[in-house]
Amino acid sequence: MKRERYEIDPRPPALGGGWQLRLIGRDEETGEEVHMGGGVIPAAEGEDDKDAYAELLEVGDDWLAVGSEA
Repeated sequence: MKRERYEIDPRPPALGGGWQLRLIGRDEETGEEVHMGGGVIPAAEGEDDKDAYAELLEVGDDWLAVGSEA
């Protein structure tokens, strides 16, 4: 699988708020996009939402960087 991109989306308040990271790759045989993993940072009381978003940006960028080295 080739690492292609990532998405960071806000989570609904009913699910605890915060952000969800989706790591998306591409199947080299079919060319189709494939969900390869991800994670969630729920909203924490007193925590800056921008910090949580920045943390997921770093995780996504690191994931892409490692894939380009392979």
